[in-house]
Amino acid sequence: MKKSWIILTVSAMMMLTWSCGPKTELKGKPVTDIAGRIVPVPENPQKIVAIGPGGLRLVAYLGSLDKVSGVEAFEKKNFKGRVYRYGFPQADTLPVIGPGGPQSINTMPNVEAVLKTGAQLIIASHMKKDMADKLQAKAGIAVVVVSYGPRFATITPDFFRSLNLLGKILGKEQRAAEIKKFYQDFNKDMETRVSVAEKAGGKKPLVYVGAVGYRGTQGITSTNPMFLPLMSLKTNDVASKHSPKEHIFLDKEKLLKDNPEIIFVDGLGLKMVKEDFSKNKDFYASLGAFQNKKVYLQLPFNYYTTNLGTSMVDTYLAGKILYPAQFKDVEIKKKAGEIYTFLLGKDFYPQVVTDFGDPEKPLDFSK
Repeated sequence: MKKSWIILTVSAMMMLTWSCGPKTELKGKPVTDIAGRIVPVPENPQKIVAIGPGGLRLVAYLGSLDKVSGVEAFEKKNFKGRVYRYGFPQADTLPVIGPGGPQSINTMPNVEAVLKTGAQLIIASHMKKDMADKLQAKAGIAVVVVSYGPRFATITPDFFRSLNLLGKILGKEQRAAEIKKFYQDFNKDMETRVSVAEKAGGKKPLVYVGAVGYRGTQGITSTNPMFLPLMSLKTNDVASKHSPKEHIFLDKEKLLKDNPEIIFVDGLGLKMVKEDFSKNKDFYASLGAFQNKKVYLQLPFNYYTTNLGTSMVDTYLAGKILYPAQFKDVEIKKKAGEIYTFLLGKDFYPQVVTDFGDPEKPLDFSK
């Protein structure tokens, strides 16, 4: 009896240990992450992994991709539009640490695979506090939560808080400050140009952006009243008339009734719009923007959350169309090259154009 009791007790203790995961006490300098968690992080970590939407992009902007020791499977798939991946071919050969992608937000990666990479830090984007605590306890290494904020397809203060946090951890604080200033200068430029246009008077054209990605690729009815480029340019946007939400599917009848003068199509959904065009030509022929060949491409900037660089390029592209006099000095190729080079170290605009088409030309749906 006594022997059996001892065996049962030992077995129960072992099971408890296994279920609780590693109990390694973390050592390092404490930081407060975006979830409000105080996490001891190692000094100057040499191996890191990033999980969740936009995590790897932040690492790329900070110039720390050389420290990445594993990636999500999602990062190895079709990454056209996720420009940060264009400059990280090494990802193709790095070990997989979990599926990734929109369906894996706030889920546990493959902890065993993460540990095999030797990672000293897990950067978890858009992960909730409880899940981050569970992951940290199970992996026995620091988990730092970052975020782009609660608002869809835009830039919020959480984006820069996350950059500053990672800058502090990765020894790139100055770089984080430079990125924030770069975006502030961009906003000032937009404010100045739009202010001049508004003072010049004239009626603002009614505009619409369709095929905006939302948990996947969408067609012409998918739009966003808070679409970053159109908001920055203070446009007269159809979507804002119908809903204050961050994403809506606008009924085709309402779109026909509003009949916007200029329509923008998000590059990720362009194929779907072309397919729909071939099946419903009467609908599209009834829209003035299609009749007058004023339908333009917007490069996809919301792909695994917001691509800061492409959103800025898109704003200049739309600005040249909506306010030609105030943006006549802007050479898109040059401006886009400056933006991508600053953020990612190389001009990837030619590759983006190869992947999605020339956004300076009206879209041709006759092909």
